[in-house]
Amino acid sequence: MANQGDEVFQTVTDGKFYVFCNGNPLLGGPRPSVDIVDPRTMTVTASIPVDNSTQWADAVYMESCDGSSKSFVLANDRSGHNVLVFDPQTAVQTDTVPMSQVPVHGYGIPQLQEYWAHADQDGVFDVINLRDVRNLVHEDLVVATSPIIDTSSIYLYKNLSYVPRSLDGCLDDCLNLFILRNLDVYLRVGVWKFRVHIGTQGHGKLLWDPDLLPFAYASNIKEGYIYEINLETKQRTREINFASTNPADDDYCPGTHGMAYSSINKHLYATCCSVAMTCPFTSVGVVEIDTTTFTLVTRHRQATSFEAYESKDGKYIVAIDKGGNQVHVLTPGSSGSASSIDFPSINATAVTGSVAREPNRIAFHQLTDGSWRFFFSMTFPRPTGASGIGWIDTSIIEQGGTAAENLNFIPGGAFDQQLRAIYAGANYVATTNTFPTSGITIVNAEPTANANPTLQSINGGDSLVATNLNPRYIVWVPNSFTGRGCSNKDEEEDSLSNGEIAGLVISVLVVVGLLTTAVRKQRKI
Repeated sequence: MANQGDEVFQTVTDGKFYVFCNGNPLLGGPRPSVDIVDPRTMTVTASIPVDNSTQWADAVYMESCDGSSKSFVLANDRSGHNVLVFDPQTAVQTDTVPMSQVPVHGYGIPQLQEYWAHADQDGVFDVINLRDVRNLVHEDLVVATSPIIDTSSIYLYKNLSYVPRSLDGCLDDCLNLFILRNLDVYLRVGVWKFRVHIGTQGHGKLLWDPDLLPFAYASNIKEGYIYEINLETKQRTREINFASTNPADDDYCPGTHGMAYSSINKHLYATCCSVAMTCPFTSVGVVEIDTTTFTLVTRHRQATSFEAYESKDGKYIVAIDKGGNQVHVLTPGSSGSASSIDFPSINATAVTGSVAREPNRIAFHQLTDGSWRFFFSMTFPRPTGASGIGWIDTSIIEQGGTAAENLNFIPGGAFDQQLRAIYAGANYVATTNTFPTSGITIVNAEPTANANPTLQSINGGDSLVATNLNPRYIVWVPNSFTGRGCSNKDEEEDSLSNGEIAGLVISVLVVVGLLTTAVRKQRKI
């Protein structure tokens, strides 16, 4: 599955939702915070205040793989240009890491133990390694010349002295070099500030998958490119340029945004904007790329959308058409061949079919029988009303024949913006609200085996948990270290508790002891 990096933890049953709230400090309201919500009790169990200037973007849960059993929540602050780091075991903020300008999307890559954040204004990725979450990744450079360097053309950049590329000879898609003063000498240190644009920097995303490593792909709403990058060497390796200016051509794609990947055919899917400067809210379909040959397969013109996602098994590519109030489902086939659209587009309307609900984001829940249930955050009506949550099962889609299906609708609060978070954790799905009050609406995704979802509540109470003002993002965080982040495969069972691990270790030691005794007896005989 193309990862944000923490999907493997979504099936851990012992966890809580972290809700990232902007507050309202400018108007004398509460300061921004991270509110921790227990869906079982429908309460806020803790609130972590942060700096008043914080404006949240993406957040990711990660775990160390060095034997230290550390866990982290890393969240982008798009206003302060930082990544904030939290310790979920103590529920405190531990670090603030300065980043490039306007970090929005963030990705955890457990195989590399790295967190990648895309800075929209600078058009670069900044990288943090879990071994040192206080700083951006540094790579020592071998310098043949004296460490004392002419500083005549050095200018300040974020409290560091910057060496222009004309001095260091580094290519555009290589490292930017900084000089850090250490006593009376200069030490050249490379800081991973990875450029992902050709001429115009813009908002973009990263697509990676264990199946693709060490390669990944990046988009840019202001350029008609998909960039291939090597995550290990931090180099841009290739790119596809959608150069056509004719909307009738397959390679017409002035800007790229949402991406998905299927391991079934090893194809990449990227949403296309008709006008780069208004992307991602104008769409001319989804381009499909064969990653093995890095060539364009086709453009699915009818799958107009601004976001693309895939189910964890890669069986379904889901393209969300917010403006058209539809959801398109593509079915990956053989490598090199265009995916098929076997099912009519799903109408994202109310049950009556009279109210457009404007689907925004998706959360996946795998049912007991192995099929999938898709949940969508709905964004209309806004800022008041009951836009709620839409949902549909893949079994319904596949049995629907030629008739278009409607999303099922769960009433809930409304959100005041076009982008509305939704996230799955254990047997729950949560989405943000600003009406009738700020908080999250929680849904029980599967109350009993394959049963329809219901609003989560305690003794018939409210299904909305009130949080700090202006919740923006949600992440599911396990209550304790699981070890799942060090595996490429999802684990469907909960991780063992410390007591269970201790018991297992004792059992192993006993067995080893018995075998050793038996061997000794055999030797005596």
